[in-house]
Amino acid sequence: QREERMGELAEQLEWEKSQGELMGEAAAETQKTISHLQSELAKQGPILEALDNLQTRLTSSEQRRRDAESALSQARASASRALRTLAQAREHRAALARRAQEGEEAVGREAAKANAAEEERKGQRRETEEALERLKEAKGRERALLEGLG
Repeated sequence: QREERMGELAEQLEWEKSQGELMGEAAAETQKTISHLQSELAKQGPILEALDNLQTRLTSSEQRRRDAESALSQARASASRALRTLAQAREHRAALARRAQEGEEAVGREAAKANAAEEERKGQRRETEEALERLKEAKGRERALLEGLG
């Protein structure tokens, strides 16, 4: 039994020894893999940094684009207000032009009335002067008649 037990222990020891060797190989392989991955990660560092820089620039570009869109929107709103103001100014100018035209027409009508009144006054003056002339002539004839009778 003892020999049997010793044989089992020897087998177990052999098995454990082979397992230890396998584990050592696996540990060495794992260490190699870790070293390789670390090396690859070190190579990826500049790439990751470049990607980070690109992301930063993209974010900055996106912010500039949003700022530009905002400025464009404000410019459109300002232009729209300016166009409304211009339209109102044109309407106001047209209204002033209509009022000026109406004023000119009214002045023309008043001037025509004044001219007509002046012409009428001149006509009345001529008539008055003619009437006075006729009256003088009539007085002159009356005097001559009275003298002739006298």
